[in-house]
Amino acid sequence: PSATEVKKLEQKSLVTTIYVGKAKETGKYGTSYNRIQLNDKIGSPDDIPAFIANAQSKVSEAEVPFMTTSIKADKESSVGTLADIRMKLRDVNSLKLSLSTHKGDAIKK
Repeated sequence: PSATEVKKLEQKSLVTTIYVGKAKETGKYGTSYNRIQLNDKIGSPDDIPAFIANAQSKVSEAEVPFMTTSIKADKESSVGTLADIRMKLRDVNSLKLSLSTHKGDAIKK
């Protein structure tokens, strides 16, 4: 999707990134576009709460409410996988979410 309202994230240290897409090592991880990468490991939606808790433990308690989770997903990724990620984020009260996209033209009608 393209976006018309684009805003840069201010404090990069408070951003935790989750990548979703096809694994480069398809022999090891399969050819699905729904692989979730948490730091340098392939994970599942069930691994997300521990991943977020680990990220929150690295910042001060006062900064935790300002933390943002950024999801960078391949355009071929399943919406179901993104929904699963959002549900797991909601379970750990990580509600500030940023979906990365390319800047594009407005949809013409």
